[in-house]
Amino acid sequence: GASSPQSSPVPRAPRGRRSNVRNPVFSPAQPWLAPLAGWSDLPFRLLCREQGAAVCCTEMISAKGLVYGGAATRELLAVSPEDTPLVAQLFGAEPSFMAEAAKRLLDMGFAWFDCNMGCSVPKVTRTGAGAALCRDTDRARRIAEALIRVAGEGRVGFKLRLGWDSGRPAPSRTPTAVSLKAPAPDPTDTRADAGAGAPAIVPAARGATPPSLPPGETWRELGVALAGLGAGWLTLHPRTAKQGFTGEARWSAVAELKRLVSVPVIASGDLFTAHDGIRCLAETGADAVMYARGALRDPAIFAAHRRLAQGEPAPEPDAAELFARIRRHAELARSLTPPRPALLKMRTIVPRYARGPEHARRLRLAVIACRSWEEFDEVIARFENAARESALVKAPGDNNATSV
Repeated sequence: GASSPQSSPVPRAPRGRRSNVRNPVFSPAQPWLAPLAGWSDLPFRLLCREQGAAVCCTEMISAKGLVYGGAATRELLAVSPEDTPLVAQLFGAEPSFMAEAAKRLLDMGFAWFDCNMGCSVPKVTRTGAGAALCRDTDRARRIAEALIRVAGEGRVGFKLRLGWDSGRPAPSRTPTAVSLKAPAPDPTDTRADAGAGAPAIVPAARGATPPSLPPGETWRELGVALAGLGAGWLTLHPRTAKQGFTGEARWSAVAELKRLVSVPVIASGDLFTAHDGIRCLAETGADAVMYARGALRDPAIFAAHRRLAQGEPAPEPDAAELFARIRRHAELARSLTPPRPALLKMRTIVPRYARGPEHARRLRLAVIACRSWEEFDEVIARFENAARESALVKAPGDNNATSV
């Protein structure tokens, strides 16, 4: 389970070879934190781990930036002993640079890698990287071969989209009932580290004849090819690059990919709450889920996911816990990041945490205006006291109190 955000000491952030690397786990009961450009830095990863994230990914790392020794790229590689299992995500369009970047990361002590074939941001796709690889599958295969040759079979995952453009909107989903019966642990299953308590989610039967793909969708061809080359796992965000984050994620494609390949499949897309994650697992049979925007809204999504996966109710949002998470994130950021960048990061992340009614809007505006850590601390203390005095923090047995 997740530990108290106030109880853990702040870890140090050494660089260089890591001696305590643990293997990634693939289990419905153990959620992943996605690679989030600009967000999944060391302080945020540690906060999510304290809340129950089983595996975390670094921010997107440019292969060329790493090879050429860019200072900004090196800053993305800060780690700590507690930051494991950790997956380093690389992006690039040239097999030689991707291979060299992986070699350098191996020398630094990283052991697990993810290749970004899903980022749809134009400044990435214009270089031939990210989701552009979904429409250049030959190049994608060459990059995969180069990475796997360096890192070894089973140590590189690939994050995909449906393709560049399907030429049709994604269909709506019909919610299904979720069954979370906890099976006994399987001692022969090395992927399901969660053991007992993992939800009994059974994928659809293999062997069904899949429908033909819309023009421009390459996920089936590419996924099968990558698995055959020695991929350790596949993550599918079931939207096209052209869709970006519009429309709905087509979870049915995750279910089909799971039937087509023998490597673990991680589901991504439209996982805003822990209930979304559990429903996605039930609908797709995926081995795990990867939270992105849902984690930015509330890092406690990981704790809620674990409770739901054990058949327990997820806790209701609570103002006291909100302010505890803000303080803990600020503590980690101040200890592991230079003061000015740390403050700027908190000014952008707290408004994502504080959503909802008028008092949350006022908190967002006040935090955005902070120019110093002293001002930030004063704002958080003031709003926390106001929430307590206004009975915004739920009292025992009070089901009518409002949360921030």
